[in-house]
Amino acid sequence: NSEQAAQKAADARPQPRGRRRRTGAIYVEETEGRERSRWTFSAACKMQKLIIDTNIWIDWINRGAYEDLLLNKDMVKYLSSIVLMELYAGADKPRDKKQVDQLVLAFQRTHRIISPSIENYREAGQVMARLKHRHGVQIKKMIGLSHDILIALTARTIGAMVVTANRQDFETLQGLCPFHLQVV
Repeated sequence: NSEQAAQKAADARPQPRGRRRRTGAIYVEETEGRERSRWTFSAACKMQKLIIDTNIWIDWINRGAYEDLLLNKDMVKYLSSIVLMELYAGADKPRDKKQVDQLVLAFQRTHRIISPSIENYREAGQVMARLKHRHGVQIKKMIGLSHDILIALTARTIGAMVVTANRQDFETLQGLCPFHLQVV
């Protein structure tokens, strides 16, 4: 059921399936003659902290995408309170709300919901000012980016990597407030 899947996303370990070979930080798994990339870090990077962006969670909830990443126990996943807010904002149907409730509950049980600090908000304001002055970003666009800025700064505070499919916005932010980023 979806409650068990949400708990697995917070802390379950997938079983190995087939032979693996390392290519950089990502393993390639060969199963029955087919290759597929796996989001499994090497032992040197074991227990990497991750904050998963909203778009990854939405794709997982809707289509089961990114399961290797989200169910990998070698990486400690945190749920940003900003991502939590965005997930609830998009949960229009009772089924969607229930899935988000279960995901949030799984992260509450493991005490891994992280919220921006006052310092994160202060620095986010400074990053927004730099976006306006250096890049000419309009206030309407900055409001949308403010969530991404807070996610990035919160991740940096706890030494986590942001995992997202939103290349453009997060790579722009990385030039203004360095943080660890993985675009999938």
